Amino acid sequence: MPTRRVAGGVALRLDRFDRGANIVFTSDPDLVNMLRRRIAKISGRAARMALKLAQSRLDRVRQVDRQLGKMGHPQPDARRLVTLAADYLSRAAASLDQGALDASRRYSDVTLQTLRILQRAHWEQAVRETASPVASTWSRCFQTLPRHWELVTSIRSASTTPEPRLVGGDFENLEQMVRSGWSSRRAEIAGMTMTAEVYRGSRGREGVSGSCLRLLAQPDLRAAVPARLPWHTVIVDSPPVPVAAGDVVRISGRIRLVSARPGSLDGGVIEDTLGGPGAGLHCRRPGGWRRFELLRRVDRGQDMRIRVALEGVGELRVDDLQVEVFAGGLAVPRRSPTVEARVKPAPRPVRVLR
Repeated sequence: MPTRRVAGGVALRLDRFDRGANIVFTSDPDLVNMLRRRIAKISGRAARMALKLAQSRLDRVRQVDRQLGKMGHPQPDARRLVTLAADYLSRAAASLDQGALDASRRYSDVTLQTLRILQRAHWEQAVRETASPVASTWSRCFQTLPRHWELVTSIRSASTTPEPRLVGGDFENLEQMVRSGWSSRRAEIAGMTMTAEVYRGSRGREGVSGSCLRLLAQPDLRAAVPARLPWHTVIVDSPPVPVAAGDVVRISGRIRLVSARPGSLDGGVIEDTLGGPGAGLHCRRPGGWRRFELLRRVDRGQDMRIRVALEGVGELRVDDLQVEVFAGGLAVPRRSPTVEARVKPAPRPVRVLR
């Protein structure tokens, strides 16, 4: 790899950077020769595996792209990108036949890179209207995007009314919340105040003043924030919500991060046991209220729960939390209508949730 001397060291340029690159700086010729021998030993197998992977990826992306197009979610550059990827793949196969192993692997890598551009475009289209890239458990993987669109479309066009099953999600009645099984946990850290409370002054969905859930973690006066904090400093768990196999669940509400340490990963998260921690809705940007919606399809009968957690130091508020269940699932309609999101603000504390 060509390098050039610059003030303070050596500069090199990667003309084509993929997902990763291994770079070795050495003046030891024996080490260079050893690495070359090892690369030569595995280069044939690596080139064949790269070609096989690229062929498999092309077949899969082409199939999913066709499905999404038939569902009414095409990409304008899809045909060009698939054609370009197929051309690179043909060059990779030809280079392998000619014994040009490194050229074959490079063409296979470019094939994958071209297909990832199309995959990314489809994924961005799927999550554009949602509050989070993980709003649906099927929006996290390109291959399951058709199932994600089926789920979204069926809910938007549902003729049946979902059954609300979460008790106390409006955070208006503390006694009702305690009776139904809401619970909270706070980290015990010297010099810090941790609070989970029902907070008076939030504007409800109809603009009427009411209450919201408030999670707060802050250092005491003249106390420094500890260098290490647990990942979740304040946690509030909902009571169990029974769901059956085949049900479609819509989790919705409003969330607002009031404050967090600048430049940190502090914030809030809403998790559910159906999606797991990997599908949690993270809120790390302080600002006003914003609505969110999470969609889940139930694989087996169980009691699901919602967790609201504060990550690090700051203040998080949640309101109008709902778990609505479409019992038995939904049929997939032919057309998908659009939906609109709403947001509102809130301020003044009242009672602590024990």
